[in-house]
Amino acid sequence: MSASYNGFFFVALKPWGERKLDAKEILAKINGALVADVPEAMAFASCRPLFPVSQFRWILILDSRSQRRFSRLPRSESAEVSRSSSQATRTCSVGSQFSAAAPQIYADVDRDKVMKQGLLWPMFIRRLQAYLGGLFLNQFNRFGRQWRVFLQAEGDERLSDRDIEQYYVRNNDGNMVPLSALVTTRKISGPEYTNRFNVYRAPK
Repeated sequence: MSASYNGFFFVALKPWGERKLDAKEILAKINGALVADVPEAMAFASCRPLFPVSQFRWILILDSRSQRRFSRLPRSESAEVSRSSSQATRTCSVGSQFSAAAPQIYADVDRDKVMKQGLLWPMFIRRLQAYLGGLFLNQFNRFGRQWRVFLQAEGDERLSDRDIEQYYVRNNDGNMVPLSALVTTRKISGPEYTNRFNVYRAPK
């Protein structure tokens, strides 16, 4: 699953005659450096198989059918499934891309202040989405292709939650109201996305 905290790179090695180490030694050196230098991430290097037919992929889906908080699931059952599968003699590289501790910023909007400032709630939410994320407007046809139009602030203007101090919205009276007077933010952690399988929430 694609997420902001996932990355995948293809690295080309030098020609055979210029290498001092073989592939296994290179992998061992890289993985050792990743474990030592990036302990907060699950980073590893691997080689492509010589023959595509020699590899296979299974997807294990773990349903959350209890009433516990979803953020606690990967640290218990999901981690246990990964450990048990990794210890099996016929499996390797077993793990989950799901993370329940992705850093997030929670925006707490004061609805009463929004109404008192003469702002319509749906319009205010769309403005907030356009400033901090992206808002889909419409689509048009040109050059034989269909293009989608999104409205969003420049990347340099939405790098931090403090950037919200420079955003304003116009109320029903035509006055500009600062978003910082209506929204407070705090840093939290949680899953960036959640899957569902047979109605139940399910990391995989």
